Amino acid sequence: VRYQTVEYRIRKLLREIMETEGRLLKNGEIELPMRLPHRLVAQLCVTSRQSVTIHLLELKKQGILRYNRYHMVVRQPGVL
Repeated sequence: VRYQTVEYRIRKLLREIMETEGRLLKNGEIELPMRLPHRLVAQLCVTSRQSVTIHLLELKKQGILRYNRYHMVVRQPGVL
Protein backbone atom coordinates (compact mmCIF):
# COMPACT_ATOMS: atom_id res chain seq x y z
CA VAL A 1 0.00 0.00 0.00
CA ARG A 2 1.34 3.39 -0.96
CA TYR A 3 0.63 6.30 1.37
CA GLN A 4 0.58 9.94 0.33
CA THR A 5 2.20 12.60 2.46
CA VAL A 6 0.10 15.08 4.39
CA GLU A 7 1.32 17.85 2.08
CA TYR A 8 0.18 15.86 -0.96
CA ARG A 9 -3.28 15.23 0.52
CA ILE A 10 -3.76 18.90 1.42
CA ARG A 11 -2.66 20.08 -2.03
CA LYS A 12 -4.93 17.48 -3.68
CA LEU A 13 -7.93 18.60 -1.62
CA LEU A 14 -7.30 22.26 -2.45
CA ARG A 15 -6.88 21.41 -6.18
CA GLU A 16 -10.16 19.48 -6.20
CA ILE A 17 -12.04 22.34 -4.55
CA MET A 18 -10.34 24.85 -6.85
CA GLU A 19 -11.26 22.88 -9.98
CA THR A 20 -14.86 22.18 -9.02
CA GLU A 21 -15.91 25.23 -7.01
CA GLY A 22 -13.22 27.85 -7.57
CA ARG A 23 -13.96 31.29 -8.99
CA LEU A 24 -11.42 32.75 -11.40
CA LEU A 25 -10.41 36.29 -10.47
CA LYS A 26 -9.30 38.96 -12.96
CA ASN A 27 -5.66 38.62 -11.89
CA GLY A 28 -5.61 34.86 -12.61
CA GLU A 29 -5.94 33.81 -8.99
CA ILE A 30 -8.70 31.42 -7.96
CA GLU A 31 -10.89 32.10 -4.96
CA LEU A 32 -12.24 29.13 -3.07
CA PRO A 33 -15.88 29.95 -2.37
CA MET A 34 -16.13 28.33 1.00
CA ARG A 35 -14.68 28.83 4.43
CA LEU A 36 -12.14 26.10 5.11
CA PRO A 37 -11.24 25.95 8.79
CA HIS A 38 -8.01 24.06 9.46
CA ARG A 39 -9.95 21.56 11.54
CA LEU A 40 -12.17 20.66 8.54
CA VAL A 41 -9.16 20.35 6.20
CA ALA A 42 -7.54 18.08 8.80
CA GLN A 43 -10.59 15.83 8.96
CA LEU A 44 -10.83 15.60 5.17
CA CYS A 45 -7.10 14.86 4.85
CA VAL A 46 -6.97 12.50 7.83
CA THR A 47 -4.35 14.43 9.77
CA SER A 48 -4.08 16.83 12.70
CA ARG A 49 -5.11 20.46 12.65
CA GLN A 50 -1.54 21.36 13.62
CA SER A 51 -0.15 19.62 10.54
CA VAL A 52 -2.62 21.46 8.32
CA THR A 53 -1.61 24.79 9.85
CA ILE A 54 2.09 24.05 9.25
CA HIS A 55 1.55 23.05 5.60
CA LEU A 56 -0.84 25.92 4.79
CA LEU A 57 1.61 28.40 6.31
CA GLU A 58 4.33 26.96 4.10
CA LEU A 59 2.12 27.37 0.99
CA LYS A 60 1.40 30.93 2.10
CA LYS A 61 5.10 31.63 2.63
CA GLN A 62 5.86 30.29 -0.87
CA GLY A 63 3.28 32.69 -2.33
CA ILE A 64 1.06 29.88 -3.61
CA LEU A 65 -1.84 30.61 -1.30
CA ARG A 66 -3.26 33.51 0.63
CA TYR A 67 -5.96 33.16 3.22
CA ASN A 68 -7.52 34.48 6.35
CA ARG A 69 -10.19 33.01 8.55
CA TYR A 70 -12.93 33.91 6.07
CA HIS A 71 -11.63 32.98 2.62
CA MET A 72 -8.80 31.36 0.69
CA VAL A 73 -7.26 32.34 -2.65
CA VAL A 74 -4.91 30.20 -4.72
CA ARG A 75 -2.41 32.72 -6.05
CA GLN A 76 -0.53 30.29 -8.28
CA PRO A 77 -3.02 27.66 -9.48
CA GLY A 78 -0.48 25.96 -11.74
CA VAL A 79 1.91 25.38 -8.85
CA LEU A 80 -0.62 23.99 -6.40
